[in-house]
Amino acid sequence: MNIELKDLLPDGINIEGTTPGESLDLGSVGATSCSDVSYTFFVQEMDDELLVTGSVRADVGFGCVRCLTNFIKTIEERRFSVLTPIPEDSDAVDLTPDLREAIILNFPSYPKCAEDCAGLCAQCGKNLNANACTCHPPVDNQWGDLDKLSI
Repeated sequence: MNIELKDLLPDGINIEGTTPGESLDLGSVGATSCSDVSYTFFVQEMDDELLVTGSVRADVGFGCVRCLTNFIKTIEERRFSVLTPIPEDSDAVDLTPDLREAIILNFPSYPKCAEDCAGLCAQCGKNLNANACTCHPPVDNQWGDLDKLSI
């Protein structure tokens, strides 16, 4: 996502738009998919730096840590702010790394498809959100031989 320097006004400009989610390469950090990233920015030139403030939003796909199903979660950074140097001999400033960072920092620590996700059965692996399981918990008999001792 580039900001063209020729478009800047002395008092700054408002920019709205979208950029392809694939350009952020979120698959390498655990996301299964990413929609187009929408942004609303106020951009202002300050000496040899560019101040960009606004918000960023994208629908990101994750795999649930409990039941392993894929789901979509809206990730939003409402206080996006970056002060970046303007490269010499450049007509534009690339904000793609900053957009990527803003989205990643808002990822859930443990992505769950629902707060009450039941997960998978530890015995048969059935998704407990879809159907109940008839498995019985294993009998924990690791101390059984000690019960047989007569002291």
